[in-house]
Amino acid sequence: MFIGDWRDSMPRHAFGSLVLRDILTRGDNFARPSLALSQAANYLAYGRLQPRDSTTPSRLDGEQIVYYIVGGSGEITAGSKTAALHKDIAVFVPANLEFAMKNTGNEDLTMYVVSEPPHGFRAGNCDAGDGRDPGSGENSDGRVPLHDSGASATGRIS
Repeated sequence: MFIGDWRDSMPRHAFGSLVLRDILTRGDNFARPSLALSQAANYLAYGRLQPRDSTTPSRLDGEQIVYYIVGGSGEITAGSKTAALHKDIAVFVPANLEFAMKNTGNEDLTMYVVSEPPHGFRAGNCDAGDGRDPGSGENSDGRVPLHDSGASATGRIS
């Protein structure tokens, strides 16, 4: 077992102004490097975007990311779609999709961030009985996909 605390790591910037503090990172946990997680995920980090700050438009290369919002309010834009961010919202951003995040509130937009190689999350087909309606552009619960590329990635904003 290995336990990491983001308060023990140095801050680093990603996508312009998003401040990340690693909790667990990629590595060989038997060799016990600092914050070693596994050989599968790139990192698990705590992220913070200051009030009224935005990330630069970015395209993920060689990774995909899940953001789980734990505080604050904001929005994320990908392609022509924008969706609100608030506590308990998760966002999956697949590789090669350009996106930007903005803090629209007066307090920090805080989140947990999981990065892994693009093959890490396997997406199903739209007709796999997973609630997505291949003809409507929406899932059965009204969620809209983040992109319209026709790819099988499940990137969407909840």
